[in-house]
Amino acid sequence: MTNILCNSQFFHQRFGGVTRYSSSLIERMINDGINFKICAPIYKNIYIKNIDKKYIFGFYLSRYPNISFLRYINNSLLNFFLKDENKKLIHFMYDPEYLPKNNSQKKIITIHDTIHEKFSSTYKDNFFCKRKEILDKMDQIICVSENTKKDLVEFYNLDQQKINVIYNGADHLNPMSIISDENITHEKPYILYVGSRSKYKNFRLFIEAYKKSEKLVNDFRIICFGGGNFSKDEVDFFNELKISKNIKLVLGDDSKLKFFYQNASLFIYPSLYEGFGISILEAMNVGCPTLVSDIPVFREILNNKTYFFSPNSHEDLIFNMEKILFNNKNKENLISIGKVISQKYTWTSCYNKTIKLYN
Repeated sequence: MTNILCNSQFFHQRFGGVTRYSSSLIERMINDGINFKICAPIYKNIYIKNIDKKYIFGFYLSRYPNISFLRYINNSLLNFFLKDENKKLIHFMYDPEYLPKNNSQKKIITIHDTIHEKFSSTYKDNFFCKRKEILDKMDQIICVSENTKKDLVEFYNLDQQKINVIYNGADHLNPMSIISDENITHEKPYILYVGSRSKYKNFRLFIEAYKKSEKLVNDFRIICFGGGNFSKDEVDFFNELKISKNIKLVLGDDSKLKFFYQNASLFIYPSLYEGFGISILEAMNVGCPTLVSDIPVFREILNNKTYFFSPNSHEDLIFNMEKILFNNKNKENLISIGKVISQKYTWTSCYNKTIKLYN
């Protein structure tokens, strides 16, 4: 009998934290000889692109439009596959777009955050009702932090006995070689921002704080890695603040990301809410000084041992950025603290705890 692994974001994401989670566990399942099949009828995700095709039901396309017709085909094929396979277990590694009919003996889901619930006014879909229906049909639920578990129980009044907190790993960049960018090392030092810049990520407050500090503007630029091309609104925002020449967007793979972490003067994570925060630990793991917003999940993950700033205060962010960037002792202290913190979070530990739930 086969374990089936599903992550709806394989269809939507080329890169990203929730697909990183899946691929990191899948890599260890292959090494462990676990009997499994990835159900990803149509996918563009880079992380699973190079996995032996015998493990995948689906085909890879480098690019395609995110239109309802393609999503319908993808979900129909997924439903067909799950209905006709003899399955021991199905693990939804991210919320399915709908709950397929299937005859698996056991159902597990991983909940990465409660962003839709926390920021419901931002989303137009009926997410709460769909997630409640899905959660009620699960035998086990994995949450990536105690804070995510607390929020989930609060929103859905769930039986806590079937909820398991299993932290993500963050050591995937360690063995990776880097792809250098010689232009970067010869230009002005930079503050690094990684990933999505959507509203709850608090990116605008970071940019506004940077602009308010003449010292930062004069001595440092900003590099945004990933997160897609700058939108027209973002470009207009940079122009309005007259800092367009100070901000650069870089796209690339993990080898390039590792290089940018290693050469950054500071990595900033200003988010208003997260389920976990893999990027913080990625940065710490490779020796990048890191400054994060003061929110409960970061206090939990980082054990109150690094520098935090109020996510609603330009002044507090400016104070902390300057305290780190213009004081080498503070910067070196952050790097040392980060190394210790990040070593706690390994994908091997995440895998070992997850696989116990499969039995």
